[in-house]
Amino acid sequence: MSIASTAVAQGAAPWGEVHPDAEIVTAPVEVDGRVLFNVRGVTSFPAEARAAAIAARIERYASDPAADAGVVQVIDSTTHTAINIGDKVLMTLFDADARVEQTEREDLAIANSERISEAISDYRRERTPEVLRKHTVEALAAMLALAL
Repeated sequence: MSIASTAVAQGAAPWGEVHPDAEIVTAPVEVDGRVLFNVRGVTSFPAEARAAAIAARIERYASDPAADAGVVQVIDSTTHTAINIGDKVLMTLFDADARVEQTEREDLAIANSERISEAISDYRRERTPEVLRKHTVEALAAMLALAL
């Protein structure tokens, strides 16, 4: 994972807020090598750790063939917006997250939820028997070409 910037905070800020003198650290949420979106961090939960936790939740859900990929929900409250699948929270967004992206929290949640749905569908499609056979044949053909 890469870090887009480094923190220069002069004290702790609440989870949903960013210290006014801080540079905002972000990290990409990646699933199957594809960046879905970036998330910010705070002192107690750095961006890289937050991104990794979100990616792990998405991959855990995507790898469960019994789980329905079409049930990603955006659940709004006064202080935060949760992106859920069923009763499982994949991520929580705060106003400070939306400010980093220069948008409204609800709009960011909708965009992120759409990317999560697409990532789950892509993850599953890439692991179907047909696609796995195709990749195996391509790999064997490449090895044969190198051997000749």
